[in-house]
Amino acid sequence: MSTRQMGNGRFSAGIVLIILGLLFLLKSLGIFDYQIIFDNLIAFVFIALGILIIFHGNRTSIFSKNNRGVKEFPSGDYFVVGDSIFGDLKISLEQADFKSRQYRTMFGKLDIDASHLRLTPGEHVLNLDVTFGEIKVRIPHDLPMRVVAKNLAGDVELFHQRWEGISRRVDWTSDHYQAAEAKLKLVCSIVFGEITIV
Repeated sequence: MSTRQMGNGRFSAGIVLIILGLLFLLKSLGIFDYQIIFDNLIAFVFIALGILIIFHGNRTSIFSKNNRGVKEFPSGDYFVVGDSIFGDLKISLEQADFKSRQYRTMFGKLDIDASHLRLTPGEHVLNLDVTFGEIKVRIPHDLPMRVVAKNLAGDVELFHQRWEGISRRVDWTSDHYQAAEAKLKLVCSIVFGEITIV
């Protein structure tokens, strides 16, 4: 877990504790009866999710634009290049001059065209993450690579081999991956949906 993720988790936990503390304080002072919250819990959950989506969507001020106009923010050698809650991301990769990249969406499709990808020396990691939707990657078959594809429910298709069912994990390595000077590790994670690598 990265420092940034730990910081976000602590911040969220702190907010929850502050809100709970305020509710108990207001109840003990006779100002507010929090039973109304428990009676309408589902409505509050939807309201909280809506606020989270709006807040998350407005965090773009932490992003900077690279010379290709793609939003990204640095965290060491790791760059999150595409991040969306709703909607599809269509990305064309031609040169791997990065150490690691991640594209993710909660509801939608990640469509990655890496069919003309040229790698610089080193190991490059491309992490694709979807909650509900589809991941499709077009990549040269002769590229030195390791593919890790995992899902909770759905299908995985890797170079015309297909795995179906629940809780699938496919770990495939090309013959010349270990010895290659320039190589790619492709990690695809999806909760519900299909992963296709062609």
